Amino acid sequence: MTRFAWLLGVMGLVACGDKDDTGEGSAVEDDGPAAEECLNLVSETFPATGTADAFYMTSVEFTLQTVEADATVTVTGPSGEVSGSSVVDGNRVLWTADAPLEASTAYEANLNWSCEATTIAFTTSDVGSEVPATDLTGNVYSLPLTEGRFVEPEGLGEIIGGLLDVSVLIEVTSATETDLEMMGALASETDPNAQDLCTETIDFPAVADFSANPFFSVGPADTLISVAGIDIAVDDLAISGAFSPDGDRIAGAAFSGSIDTRPLVELVGTGTEEDSVCALVLGFGIECIACSDGSGNFCLALAVEDMTAEIVAGTDLVPVGPDDVESNPDCATTTP
Repeated sequence: MTRFAWLLGVMGLVACGDKDDTGEGSAVEDDGPAAEECLNLVSETFPATGTADAFYMTSVEFTLQTVEADATVTVTGPSGEVSGSSVVDGNRVLWTADAPLEASTAYEANLNWSCEATTIAFTTSDVGSEVPATDLTGNVYSLPLTEGRFVEPEGLGEIIGGLLDVSVLIEVTSATETDLEMMGALASETDPNAQDLCTETIDFPAVADFSANPFFSVGPADTLISVAGIDIAVDDLAISGAFSPDGDRIAGAAFSGSIDTRPLVELVGTGTEEDSVCALVLGFGIECIACSDGSGNFCLALAVEDMTAEIVAGTDLVPVGPDDVESNPDCATTTP
């Protein structure tokens, strides 16, 4: 349990501070007299200003210290203003494009608010052009959850990421111009590029939608992930992203679902009651939701974005079912 003891310290620091002043991104500071007169500030942006490999389907976010209901964001590119919509969500001002951005293109995002206009500049990566489906069949990709941007539960990304220190492997088993058949597996705790043969593979019930090539989305599916020898149920797992032109990586990968917090009680050491983790996160204004098994509100919504899944050369996933795990002598030591 000492492996996770530091998380309690992190929770204490977050609880004592302003969660909106932390996290990945870019703090934007204005210099000069105008900034001194401003009663608000931008604590974080996404993408960070100067980003050179932004996802072509990215949103743009400005996180403010104080909520501004009338704030808006506009984005301009080589051809002028980009069509999109701007909304205020708490202390975040978000912009979403009506259509994907162009690949390898420079953009500027402008925040219009009570202070002097603030601008960030970013450039999209080479991802965005169509990829021949035949080039993807048999490819296996490693998706490291800890390298993503945790957007749910809000403000607890570092904590949840510290618990879910796992990678998910994804294989394209067959491909057409509009659909992909995919299989998922949990990676070994000691090697993110090797399959954990003591965990059942993820069998998605439907093919992945590939009609917006190079973008795909697959799921939802229910599965288990194993952390420190403890199985954690994941409901409604969905994965999406876009393949690079050479098919060697998945950019803008996103992972969403809900996790059963009851096994995390032992990992975090917050108490002995099955709702201990839910009681803890409630202190941050986050409520647990109903689990799919009907047992109660013990699950936590999870969303991780902006990951890159690199191809794992020379690897094929092996289908693993419950009988395979039970008959594998190497799995006996991993059973809690």
